[in-house]
Amino acid sequence: MKLLITLLFLIFSITTFGQQIKSPKNLDEEDKVRYTTDSLRGHYIPKDLDDAINSLNKIYSDSLKVEITKLAEKDYVYGNYRFGIGLWMRNNWQLWGGSRLSKFFRDNKIGHPESMSVVILESYYRFLKNEDIRFDEQIKEYVEWEEKAKADELERERKELKEKKKKFAELKIGDVLEFNYDYEFASKSQENKWMEDTCLAKGILIEKDSENLKINVKVIESCDRKGIVIYNTDNIMILNEDTKKWTRPKKRIVKYLKKGKTAWFEIDDWDLE
Repeated sequence: MKLLITLLFLIFSITTFGQQIKSPKNLDEEDKVRYTTDSLRGHYIPKDLDDAINSLNKIYSDSLKVEITKLAEKDYVYGNYRFGIGLWMRNNWQLWGGSRLSKFFRDNKIGHPESMSVVILESYYRFLKNEDIRFDEQIKEYVEWEEKAKADELERERKELKEKKKKFAELKIGDVLEFNYDYEFASKSQENKWMEDTCLAKGILIEKDSENLKINVKVIESCDRKGIVIYNTDNIMILNEDTKKWTRPKKRIVKYLKKGKTAWFEIDDWDLE
């Protein structure tokens, strides 16, 4: 069964992923028609779920359709929604970027692109098996899942804040702390010293901000002449005020803090010695 699912993914990948995605020459012009046009970047965009099912039916060969019907619904959907055809739909039907199909789903309370992919694949499987699509049931399941996911996230954040406050309360002015290198190492030498436990970057706690749960630390040992890396833009996204889109910084920025210097940190950046 696992082999069959893998083969479906490979066959689809070979026949479809070889097609190049056309980049738009003018994003502003594309955005003006994004939610109404029937095509984006050279790909037809289905207008609703029925149209998406019909489009999938044209993509799959008859032999693949037969193989799909041999699978259980769960095996077909969860074997393909994250990669394969699921990834192809999200990219080419602009479920992330926005399209008339993503608008259809959002209007029906299904907001996450991967969830849209799941619903389409579930529906297509039921179509092949001549079963009722049960779209209202899918919407209800998604809304319940989303509500649970939000509740779980709030509970996770509550527990994290509780642990953060506990750690903050345990820290005392004058405590010697060890740096966690959450951003990166200043050099390979610094990394080797940390791995070999021959030199650990340390600081002394000189001030606490109870309102924001931040700590002011003076570096007393950096294990590298550059100091410790306290910021870089590798995982940073910046909101472009003109386009209202999140983009990566054009230039990589790395900030260091040398021995003897001080800075404010999140408490997770340091641990008690």
